[in-house]
Amino acid sequence: MKIWMTPRAYWRLQWMAQRTDSEVSSMGLLQLDENRGFTVVDVVLVKQEVSVAHVDLDMDWWAEKQVELFETQGIQPWQSSAWIHTHPAGVERPSSTDEQTMCESFGAWDFAIMIILTKSGRFYARMDFNHDFGPPETGFQQRYKVECEVEVLWTEAEEEPISRETLRAWEKELKELVKEAAASWATPGTVRQAPADSHKEDSRTEPDLFNLYDPDETESEVNDYVQACLTTPNSK
Repeated sequence: MKIWMTPRAYWRLQWMAQRTDSEVSSMGLLQLDENRGFTVVDVVLVKQEVSVAHVDLDMDWWAEKQVELFETQGIQPWQSSAWIHTHPAGVERPSSTDEQTMCESFGAWDFAIMIILTKSGRFYARMDFNHDFGPPETGFQQRYKVECEVEVLWTEAEEEPISRETLRAWEKELKELVKEAAASWATPGTVRQAPADSHKEDSRTEPDLFNLYDPDETESEVNDYVQACLTTPNSK
């Protein structure tokens, strides 16, 4: 089974993987085609607390976002049932923490997708769903877990280019929704140094803040991001 993804959704996920060493989660928005199957058409950053190997999703926020998406865009709840997160460390398999999150946060859902993207562009994907056997009175329900491939629709890219303004908007949203533990930015007793040409304090040493740089100060970061994303990702 294969899950497709638009280039823009991929670029945003890869930006998150490059942006921080912590695992960052998003809600994947799905479309279903009877011939192709599922396509992740976009990703929505969700409210969360994270570290290098930890994620605590705000599922109340997730539920409220699902209602908002339905009321404003007509997006059905099943279309926002994909949990996508980054593994900057490069491990392309779910950790025990991932499995616990999948069980506790999404285990009661009839259908949920987990997708992992590493910093090197490798995917892991799995579809968890319930299937009923027999009539409700005497039958039973079985939970299935089916691993999938992920492929980016590079040949169908008809989207606006990702500009510096796009990256600044992503950065602003990251700052607003993601609370990051201090340990993921620096080891105990150390302080992350600001760029030599900057006189501003680097707020990334704070436990719950991301630094929103001015355009001139993001040049190196943007270039690094672009270089990291130029390589076509491998599937699965």
